[in-house]
Formats: sequence, C-alpha cells, structure tokens
Amino acid sequence: METRNLAYGLGLQHPKNISKLPLIDNSYCVKASEKENGDEEKVPVFVLYIVNYSLFITYETTIYCYNYNTEVGLKIAQSFRLLK
Repeated sequence: METRNLAYGLGLQHPKNISKLPLIDNSYCVKASEKENGDEEKVPVFVLYIVNYSLFITYETTIYCYNYNTEVGLKIAQSFRLLK
C-alpha cells in the first residue's frame, strides 16, 4: 500500500493500516511509530495520504503524538476534509 511505503520512506517503523478518513473518499491512514532520540519508547505517528483527483493533487500529512495520546491523534486525522 502506498501510505505504508510513505511511512517507511519517512523512517517510521511498523506502519499498520488504520482506515480511510471518514470525510474524504480518496484517503488512506496508517499508524506507525518513531523512536525519539534513542529512547526505548516509540512515539506514535499517523500518516495520511489524500488524493484529490479533480485537481490532480496529493497531500501527505504526518501527525506526531508526542504525548502518546493516540485517541486525540486519530481524532485529528479523522477531522481532515478537503475544501471546495
């Protein structure tokens, strides 16, 4: 999947498919992790890949959950929408 490859390209580890975003048809979301400064704990990261076929534009977004609150990170990811 393209979004998982994007996460690997950003140097993130263990990307897992989450789902499409509820407000955007052509969107993909994965949850990955990143080690912070050699720490043992891994920071959760949401990677979004959004395609706007009518404008021929793709959007790539990363949401880092430095406070380890993945519920809020997922809510932020799911709140994205394209403006007309």
